[in-house]
Amino acid sequence: FYPPHVAPSDVSRGLRTGRYYQGVYRSDRDRSDSGYVAVRRGDDRVAVVIRGGTDVNRAVDGDVVAVELHPLDMWLGSGPTAGGGGGGGSEPGKTKERAGAGAAIAEETA
Repeated sequence: FYPPHVAPSDVSRGLRTGRYYQGVYRSDRDRSDSGYVAVRRGDDRVAVVIRGGTDVNRAVDGDVVAVELHPLDMWLGSGPTAGGGGGGGSEPGKTKERAGAGAAIAEETA
């Protein structure tokens, strides 16, 4: 059902190199297979949308997780025409939400 967890040493290395971003997973209250992780990049703080059971990957609300961003063409649109699950929202002038793939649970809270 789920891809194997990334080894802790690979997560640590990925966080140092910028491949992964760490944050707290916040589950969507209406959908168990959707949520977001607020991550920092320099002084900026960005909400990375996590959608789909594979990307949520066993994370539950409050888990500290590491995420890897999908390629830009898989980012979700932020406007009313945005499709769920990837791809859409590439209209000129529209911004895109960052869509992440759950890489690993960095630290479980429960």
